[in-house]
Amino acid sequence: MMDGTITVKSEFGQGAVFTAEIPAVKGSAEGVNNKENTHKEQALSAPSAKILLVDDNEFNLRAAETLLSLVDIKAKTVFCGQEAIDLVKKESFDIIFMDHMMPEMNGIEVVAHIRAWEKETNKKHLVIIALTATAVQGAKEMFLSSGFTGFIAKPIEMRELKKALVEWLPREKIEVKERTPSEKADEIETNLELQRSLQLLFAKSNQKKYEEISKALETDDIKLAHRLAHTLKSNAGHLNKVLLQQIAGDIEQHLKDGKNLTTHKQMAALETELNVVLAEFAPLLNKTPISTVQSEFLDTQSALEIIKKLEPLLEMGSSECMGYIDRLRLIPYSEELIIQIEDFDFETAIATLAELKKRLAEA
Repeated sequence: MMDGTITVKSEFGQGAVFTAEIPAVKGSAEGVNNKENTHKEQALSAPSAKILLVDDNEFNLRAAETLLSLVDIKAKTVFCGQEAIDLVKKESFDIIFMDHMMPEMNGIEVVAHIRAWEKETNKKHLVIIALTATAVQGAKEMFLSSGFTGFIAKPIEMRELKKALVEWLPREKIEVKERTPSEKADEIETNLELQRSLQLLFAKSNQKKYEEISKALETDDIKLAHRLAHTLKSNAGHLNKVLLQQIAGDIEQHLKDGKNLTTHKQMAALETELNVVLAEFAPLLNKTPISTVQSEFLDTQSALEIIKKLEPLLEMGSSECMGYIDRLRLIPYSEELIIQIEDFDFETAIATLAELKKRLAEA
């Protein structure tokens, strides 16, 4: 992430040498002695950017939406190619991030429709970035020749996402803001909540994934089984579940070209590892949203102060909302609101928060 390298030289019986090299820019004494500079760092921000995310999988959408929110971007999301085409004809976007493997109409077909419409109407060429877990050799060239502007492999790395934003967003929409150590600490706390929310979403959406893949294979629906394995591979990668990602990817490869070359051993490994990951995340499904002991609740004034800070974040669709979940657990009647925030359903959460605020004010 710092554009450095790590190498290792090892000799059996003698030991190993690990070397980390990090490129650094020589600074001045003035910069070192400037207390303000030593306590702040720069961060990318693009709150005015208009971004569209297209993916048929909710987990992938939320993961990408979360990463964009870390640079203050509230993206629009759609679940299929036709929705994307319809929306592009109504609204303008700076960048479209589009999944490649979607049912009914895949990413390449969607791009073909959009490029044809642009040509017919003499519209400006939209920036459309392919998002795919199919990062094989030659994939980038294939996407570019199919009308995409660029390519990002899944799971999406923040560095690659920022690079695309800097390259393709209009310059006037890119801002550089400074963060103090306390703001950085708040961001880390928020990111932990975001990770927990993605784990919860994974647990909710993949309970029956093995059965779904097995049933698709039994009914000889190889295309569906391939897409399910592909999606599971991507989801596991976002959560750094490397073994599950590898197993799902292996099955995906054995379902290419409409042929089922999977083995019983592969499917057994998938079932075992998926159950291991689901068992790890199971406590999140059973977690009680808030304490039911009235004496542990915050007083009304403190609760309203938290709500006041949360309101603008929900309206912006900011990922910082996640950092308020633990505090919301100390507010009575907040169970539904917590669930909506954890599900990234910020629009519904805005209305729920307004009701909660009204209920507390009347208490």
